[in-house]
Amino acid sequence: MDTASVAVIASSTVAVAAIGAGWLQHRGSLKHQRKLADLGNVRDVLDDAAALLHRVAYVLDDVRLALTQYEGGFFRAESRVETYRKLERCGQECDALRERLAVRLGRRHEAVKTFAEADEAVLTIYRALGVIKLEVDPPPDPSAAKQVATIVNAKRDEITEQRVVFDERRVDFMAAAHGTAGAELPA
Repeated sequence: MDTASVAVIASSTVAVAAIGAGWLQHRGSLKHQRKLADLGNVRDVLDDAAALLHRVAYVLDDVRLALTQYEGGFFRAESRVETYRKLERCGQECDALRERLAVRLGRRHEAVKTFAEADEAVLTIYRALGVIKLEVDPPPDPSAAKQVATIVNAKRDEITEQRVVFDERRVDFMAAAHGTAGAELPA
């Protein structure tokens, strides 16, 4: 083989290697860009979830206040009915965000599980308040009224217990969210 042939083969080999290296570098760059985009999306949904849990805590504070200050008539004032409606809207937002979290992280991820448990506590509180609606028009029969009062008191206790669960799961969610996508800043 003459030197011209060797030069053509060598330059062709170098060109093919350069194309291959460029392609591998481009593919690596695309992978890195995808990871950054995914991290941004995960951070967005985790931020939304943290903010929503914070808003829910305020609504649950209003529920607790209404239950302690206005025994025997949670639904007798429009402001407390509005609190119930706010809780319903927050619960619906939690349900939707729970699904977004599951899409981004998978249902078995710790942040998703703890958020789902907080969401379940909100739903339980909402349902318990729904039962408390019975106290608005107590039955005229004293024994039936006593049964309604017993049920309402049990539901108040359940609400108190579920608020503790919500607060604990909220703390757990924040820890899991930070562990997943929190900022890594120098000390």
